[in-house]
Amino acid sequence: MVERASTPSAISSNPTRLFTRYRSCSSDFDTLDSPQVYGDVQRDRISFIRCRIDKTVDAQEGTLPRARTPRDRWIEEGLALLVEGGPDAVRVEVLATRIGVTKGGFYGHFSDRAALLDAMLDRWRTDSVDEVLAAVEQAGGDPADRAVLAGHLTFDGERLPTDMAVREWARRDSGVAERLREVDNRRMELLRKSFAGNGTKGVELEARCLIAFCVAIGSRLLDADHPGFTRRQVLDAATELVIDPVNAPRAR
Repeated sequence: MVERASTPSAISSNPTRLFTRYRSCSSDFDTLDSPQVYGDVQRDRISFIRCRIDKTVDAQEGTLPRARTPRDRWIEEGLALLVEGGPDAVRVEVLATRIGVTKGGFYGHFSDRAALLDAMLDRWRTDSVDEVLAAVEQAGGDPADRAVLAGHLTFDGERLPTDMAVREWARRDSGVAERLREVDNRRMELLRKSFAGNGTKGVELEARCLIAFCVAIGSRLLDADHPGFTRRQVLDAATELVIDPVNAPRAR
């Protein structure tokens, strides 16, 4: 486990302000937790977390893909149509044309369109929660690192468009809204476990979890400039403010 100052006073009482710097991203996973004293702990912590993210994504891409079946193809194309045009765009005849088969092939896998929509939601839940949490556990790290990694895997890359499409769908379908609530509650539980490790509890714990979740989603929807800073710099600072508000870096 990475060595850290146990309390804010442990840092401020040291006039030389020695911090923990994490090894570079060239290290293997089993050596990433070995610290060396040097530099700014907050900046290097972010670099360390980003390193874990990159390595976890690389590891996922290097694994054997899920065995695809004809049924999987219908689900995948259904999710693609959901992203493109919402649930109303998911029509059997359109799917059949995209796949290059007759409509009759659909009914060999699903009893009706509603069954396909249900299977699409099952796939979304598996991809966005079950597989993400499995990858996070495999990557290791402390609870806060795992929370950051989970957020990246969930709201960056290919998973984000599907997640946003499901959220839009949930606004007009109570059944989908219930499925979304189940998934978001599992994500919030991971955040609670992450932030409770430093003694945070009660409404402050819930507030930090909510802020972290809103930043993860909202930053993808906000199209605004940050004069003097990049979006990445601002997000890194926001991450540290949520993870470690006492020792988070102040504006330089």
